[in-house]
Amino acid sequence: MGLINTIRNLGGSIGVAVWNSILNSKVNDDLVKNVTKAALAKGATPTQVVVGYKPRYTRLGCGFAF
Repeated sequence: MGLINTIRNLGGSIGVAVWNSILNSKVNDDLVKNVTKAALAKGATPTQVVVGYKPRYTRLGCGFAF
């Protein structure tokens, strides 16, 4: 039972890492496009909208901008 649980936990850890990687890349790509489009639709000028924003990465490689 110990080996089975170890393999199960390892698979779950790998799955979560892959899911987070896909989710972060998709959110980062779509966020810039959607926020830019919404801001321009609400009357912001192109100079007020930051185009090409990339989140800053921490030492851990996290894609969130804090």
